[in-house]
Amino acid sequence: MKNLFDKENLRKIDLLNKVSGLNHRSKPFDIKNKEDLNEMFKIKVCALLDYIEYQGILDELLERLDESIEYYDTSTWLSFTMDIQEPDKLLTKCYDTTRKASDNFYKLTERTSDECLEALKMVINSNEETQRSILGFYICNIINIEDKLSDIFDNIYNVKNSYNMEEAYNNFIEFVKICLVEDDT
Repeated sequence: MKNLFDKENLRKIDLLNKVSGLNHRSKPFDIKNKEDLNEMFKIKVCALLDYIEYQGILDELLERLDESIEYYDTSTWLSFTMDIQEPDKLLTKCYDTTRKASDNFYKLTERTSDECLEALKMVINSNEETQRSILGFYICNIINIEDKLSDIFDNIYNVKNSYNMEEAYNNFIEFVKICLVEDDT
């Protein structure tokens, strides 16, 4: 993974912050620091929710494009499964690049999901004060915690993404609470 905090990137981030008035992070996370752990977890959660959304859009686009090609350019559509000499190369390229983008977003979503799960495990393995500060509740002695965490990420599509970091993050936290705390009572 590329070091996001090397000297050149730090200079660029600082310049961007100065010009835009934003406050993008320009130093690595210290996961022993509760605030850093919280910020890292929130970023991973919100990135995951966005990437899932984009992956769904690309999957839907690919499905719709496939149907359009089937109806409007059947010979090109048949070239996807048969050896036909003269498919529409531009249309085929559109389909292939959309499929490749969809596949890449699937990989990105999987990677981000793994990172988000690891961040959640760090929070869960923290002390009560840190858990309450980050999650708003305390998790202790849950039976089959690994299975429940797996279920959370298998069903993350049920979390509403609002494109507002705070709302999306709070929706995820509520989902986690339902899955871990309320489901365990």
